[in-house]
Amino acid sequence: MSKTPKTIRVAPETEQELIKLHGNTSNGGTEAAEAYISIRKYTISELKGIFSREELIGLIASLNGTIFEPTFAANNRMFAIHCEDAEIYEKCFSTNNANQLVIMAKILSLTSAQTYFLQQEISMWWNDDKRDMDAFIAKFV
Repeated sequence: MSKTPKTIRVAPETEQELIKLHGNTSNGGTEAAEAYISIRKYTISELKGIFSREELIGLIASLNGTIFEPTFAANNRMFAIHCEDAEIYEKCFSTNNANQLVIMAKILSLTSAQTYFLQQEISMWWNDDKRDMDAFIAKFV
């Protein structure tokens, strides 16, 4: 399969890591971009059935108005603490008939990829003008 050249912007730290791992940014960037698609697909399928509808609605509510930050999104402990705060200050889970402690335990059992892509999917949903709650939840329940 032929590949077309593309230009992307990366942080200097990312550039250095790509060079360290692959010898240059081109090979590393290509591998990272292509792997991302596969990892995302498999990870989203792994998330299916972990959270109930009510838990997902609480997670969606907890990320309302937040900015997705890839640097921290893979850290399940940070996401669990975020959910704890979302319940304390916004009652995001109890108002949706979900138990925040159960959700935190589930989040702490997620892999880094699962934690990352769950938050990214929610962020993408919030940024979609045609968002459909039922379609989103069906992807995960």
